[in-house]
Amino acid sequence: MLDNAELASARARNGIVSAATVVRASYILGIFGDLEILLQDAEIADGWVKRPNRASPFGGRSALDVMLDGEDGLCAVRRYLAAQTGDDRTTSF
Repeated sequence: MLDNAELASARARNGIVSAATVVRASYILGIFGDLEILLQDAEIADGWVKRPNRASPFGGRSALDVMLDGEDGLCAVRRYLAAQTGDDRTTSF
């Protein structure tokens, strides 16, 4: 019988990813796309992600710090950026 780590490793070798991984990847790709729309410069976008931010949902933390909280943090950053771009599909996140 495989334990969770062995099962995850086997799935990764076979190109199978979990639903949670797909969701996190979706958030990351959405964040990347929103930053391209909003900032249009990779260096500026990198700086924004790392800089403390007083806007909600950051509370003085950087977007990166919030994203490192896990799926909820990724979702919060994605919703924030989607709202900034005028994306009205934020209820689907």
